[in-house]
Amino acid sequence: MSNITKIEGSSCQRYSNALHVGFHQHILVIFETLLSDVLAKLHISEDLLNSYKKSIDQESELNRKSLASTLTITMDEEEAERDRLLSMLFFLVANALASSKAATKAAAQRLDVVLRPYKGIQNQADDAETALIRGLLGDLRKEENTEAVTALNLEPTLASLETTNNAFDQAKNKRAEENSTGETETTVEVRKKTDSMYQDICTLVYASALMATGDEDREFCVSIINEMNRVIANYKTSYKQSLAQKEARKKKEEGDTTGESDQNPEGGEGGDLEFVPVDYPPNR
Repeated sequence: MSNITKIEGSSCQRYSNALHVGFHQHILVIFETLLSDVLAKLHISEDLLNSYKKSIDQESELNRKSLASTLTITMDEEEAERDRLLSMLFFLVANALASSKAATKAAAQRLDVVLRPYKGIQNQADDAETALIRGLLGDLRKEENTEAVTALNLEPTLASLETTNNAFDQAKNKRAEENSTGETETTVEVRKKTDSMYQDICTLVYASALMATGDEDREFCVSIINEMNRVIANYKTSYKQSLAQKEARKKKEEGDTTGESDQNPEGGEGGDLEFVPVDYPPNR
């Protein structure tokens, strides 16, 4: 029994959120493909496997929702841009009012009347500004104003304003959708829960290999351990490559071409989730 292959330490506690979810998803696939009677040989209950899957899915959902911060940045950028375009539009029309060309001045006078109700809309609440911009665009694009808009060459500005306004509205709606479902657990808490169930699975698989009464069952358990170790090795490699890339970028930014990273991708002090084998099946 001492020759039973051990499950390698995963280092998964050190992984980024995306890498952490990916690792556990690949481990889960190993067991989801097994029939219930085969899982019984590993002493893994369907309840444990379902709970493991649920925790992984919850992690994945939390990671997806973290994109809300990116959407907020997009909203801020689009908000600033649409305010800039509005200011430009008002300026172009106001500037044309002082034109020495009669046709230009006449076009500006016509459009100034259209724009007056919309002045100051940059200070309105988000949804109100979005609606008012759509109203402004609709009024300026009415047939009776087409000639004046063309005379002042405003259509490129109107097109940019429409695109930016729509982008802002889409980002705002997307963020609202992402935040519509509240979460009671943080990513850190869910990660710990996922890791804990993974540790239970490791214990059960190794214990099953140790206590297998026949060569066939023992070989099956070892094949599962080998498959888990393959996934673990692949993700350790990805993690080390990620660390190396970050270190290279850091050195490039600092202009430092000497020295070695103090981080140990194999684990070491804190953070490494290592499987400690047992010599007997746990009481369940």
